[in-house]
Amino acid sequence: MIEVVNSLKIYVVEKWTPPDGMIEQWAESAKRNAPRFFEKLKAQVKNIQDYYDKIADPSAFAYRNVINPAFVSKSGRNVQKIRNAQRANVMRAYEKYDVKREHAFETVDEEQTKRYNEKIDQSKDTFSNGMADRTMRFTGDKITGLGVAPRAAKWLSGENIKVRAEYDYLLGNPVNVAIAGLKSQLKSALVPRLVQSGVAIVHSEMDAAMISDENTLINTLLSALRDDTVYEEFVEPWAALKSHCGYIVEDGQLYLRIQVVKL
Repeated sequence: MIEVVNSLKIYVVEKWTPPDGMIEQWAESAKRNAPRFFEKLKAQVKNIQDYYDKIADPSAFAYRNVINPAFVSKSGRNVQKIRNAQRANVMRAYEKYDVKREHAFETVDEEQTKRYNEKIDQSKDTFSNGMADRTMRFTGDKITGLGVAPRAAKWLSGENIKVRAEYDYLLGNPVNVAIAGLKSQLKSALVPRLVQSGVAIVHSEMDAAMISDENTLINTLLSALRDDTVYEEFVEPWAALKSHCGYIVEDGQLYLRIQVVKL
């Protein structure tokens, strides 16, 4: 007999506040690892051919989809000519890339990677604000509390989560929906999927079509990893007797809604 096993609605915080010391720890770690990072950069892009293969060509390929194929500029250049010009500009940039890389990481006043370290200090506010508005809204942290992504993954893996009574709605108990032996794989796949989808939805300003598209990706993933001998498939949009995991907007606020239905 088909039955709804549980239902959960989790509030997505509007802005994440970093715990004391976290941004400073990030900056110190970035500066401490700067020499190693520089060596990795040099190993990845050793010469002009590496630059072409790993930066210029992929950039040109990605640019192909940016312009409408039917577009013609005021000067009469069609899409192919514009793409060729863009690729040529990227190709010519290697010398500047190499010079800027060496300049950023060189030793100044007997301090290794001094300019890079100064840039890290200057970017702390940008890093904090960017993380607060995007990724960390969905991941949270171990000090201030987990966000919707890890909490949802725990819930769908049969693990209890902390519920904030003033924000969250809860019915039933968590269950492990994963195929036997794939609980950890479900958790490790679901968390980044929920984060990426959440960030995409925020960037779209809660666009309804974007929400539907991202929810489809989430539910397709869960359907593939669920035990289909026990649980109904995960579908988008939400249906009364189907399992579901997806973002919704209510009164201008973003939530993650979960429903698990047993066969």
